[in-house]
Amino acid sequence: MELNCRAIGWLKEFQHWHGKNEKHSCKVSQKWTKLDARWSKCNFDAAWDEQRGVGGVGVVIRNNRGDFVAAMTTGHAAISSPLLAEIMAARVAAFLVKEKQLQATVFEGDALLVMTGLQHDG
Repeated sequence: MELNCRAIGWLKEFQHWHGKNEKHSCKVSQKWTKLDARWSKCNFDAAWDEQRGVGGVGVVIRNNRGDFVAAMTTGHAAISSPLLAEIMAARVAAFLVKEKQLQATVFEGDALLVMTGLQHDG
């Protein structure tokens, strides 16, 4: 509930300084997309507690049919931002995929900056 209230407050502040864009609406709907037989999918996400400076990470891996392969959660101390928490989530996801020796894996996360960084060749 607290996170929801903060998000609404941040949105109102953003709209105050940048104006409201009433013409556009955003509708997000996602469905499981079946992968080729050799592929798996790794979803990861993070949470961050600003007051305590800690974060948590969750990772789930599924095979091409959507069946469970592996999952992991972990906590991290000294997390200074939500971006750092998301970076840690991507790191944990990569280590879990490596541990399970999965060669062809699609990574999915909700932090655009982190996903862009994962896709960058340099």
